[in-house]
Amino acid sequence: MAVSDMHPETLTQLWEQVLEAVRDRLGSQQTYETWFHPVVPRHLSPQSVELEVPNSLFSDWIQQHHFGALREALRVVLGAEPEIRFVAREQDTLETHAIMEA
Repeated sequence: MAVSDMHPETLTQLWEQVLEAVRDRLGSQQTYETWFHPVVPRHLSPQSVELEVPNSLFSDWIQQHHFGALREALRVVLGAEPEIRFVAREQDTLETHAIMEA
């Protein structure tokens, strides 16, 4: 079952487990606070994960420097290796403004 179909409390609890596993792998509270605390899950399932990040810099940095830790944390918590997709909030804001101006 896709986690996004579950109660928000269940999604939050599952995401907290992923974050705890990431934090253990990073070994730095500051790195965790900077790069993972602002991430918001949009969808979580054993097949796919969609994460909302503040901007494209976050997506790039996590993919280049912390992707292994994130992938391993998701594998441990979800019991599978899902496809991971990042969505930048800045894109949503620009798209919303473009729609509102039209």
